Amino acid sequence: MTMHSKSNAEKGKSGRALKYYLTNSFKQLVDENIIKKFDCEVSFQHVGFEYPKQYLINFLVETIDDKFILINSSTSFRNDRFKQQAYDISGVLNNSDISSDVIASIILYPDSEMDNSTFISFREKVKQGKSFSPTHNLLTLSEFYEFLENHKASVEAEMEEIKDIEDFAQIKDGSYYGKAGNALEKEVVNILNNKEYLEQYKHDKSEEVLFNCVLDILCSSGINKDEIEVIKSTNTVEKLAGGGNAKTDVIINIKTEQKTIIETLSIKNTSQKVVSCHDYKYEDFVRVLNVSGSKLEEYFKLFQETPSYSGFKDSLPKGYTVDEFEDMLKPHIQILTQWALTGEYDNQNLINRSKQISNYLLVVKGNEVYCNSFSSYIELLFKEATLKYGVPFGWTYPSKQRGKRIQLKMPILIE
Repeated sequence: MTMHSKSNAEKGKSGRALKYYLTNSFKQLVDENIIKKFDCEVSFQHVGFEYPKQYLINFLVETIDDKFILINSSTSFRNDRFKQQAYDISGVLNNSDISSDVIASIILYPDSEMDNSTFISFREKVKQGKSFSPTHNLLTLSEFYEFLENHKASVEAEMEEIKDIEDFAQIKDGSYYGKAGNALEKEVVNILNNKEYLEQYKHDKSEEVLFNCVLDILCSSGINKDEIEVIKSTNTVEKLAGGGNAKTDVIINIKTEQKTIIETLSIKNTSQKVVSCHDYKYEDFVRVLNVSGSKLEEYFKLFQETPSYSGFKDSLPKGYTVDEFEDMLKPHIQILTQWALTGEYDNQNLINRSKQISNYLLVVKGNEVYCNSFSSYIELLFKEATLKYGVPFGWTYPSKQRGKRIQLKMPILIE
């Protein structure tokens, strides 16, 4: 056997091992109701053409809210091989029958590629916008594992929210959560895209409360309702680079006579006084606030380890106090609040800032509908909410994640 054939044989083994690992990982996520299903080696036709195998996706993951994650894999990074992967990913993203429902696309490589200077250099150029790739997610296997963990945490957080508004006895499985959690988002999209509601609104005749509430707030920011030609909204929002969900739930494209305006909406459907709004590891708090190596980093780590107010206070080591923690947080209050509610400042995770950072909040609480800009809502929170450690959130941990993540809860204040 020649050296070349030996190399190909080793790569073949590596490719099979990677496929085996991914298949088992996805089977486990299906069993846990984190994803709905997955398929291997799925071909797509280019919309409008008959040929059924124009594009190939190695793994197609369908989430519990009927969205899709595309995954292609390779045993090594080479420019010629990447071009084929990019062609297939780009084709499905832009010219397939599922294009409007894709929330993430990934090209996956073994961890050994972290020693490949060509791979590292190209990936950095993509992040900097100097080189093109249809996906920013050029991940190693270890990074993909983290991506799946964050996706799982996001799904579990949404499940927890739905428990707050549904009769627990009616809760069935993950697919139920997906339908329930996605129902209001879909309803909002359908309402905002309704052409009749738009025409009625422009003539002050609309009786659709949710449409009026959202449009009133958007138009108060400088949009002339008489110039609106069409509204196209969607609840397909690209996942963050790390696998978590963006703060945006619905993207609203407003086409006027002069331009197209993109606005973003975060939706809370609740019967509770507080709702979860932020769920991250302490390392992410440290990263976004840029406090690595400081004593404040230790405080975040300590709260994650003992995530209750009394437990945190009682477990603080000598030389640490709750008052000091709050004092150290003061210079970072605005960044922490903005990140927790809108997604701003998470530069490492944001792929498309104009669509993933949420500008507006929509709250549906029973028969009440409330919409406002996050800037105004943040002012309201600091004015009326009870502050804990200097910020207007409750601090706790997500279900099943005690000691692993920190969760912040936002008060629901409807004027």
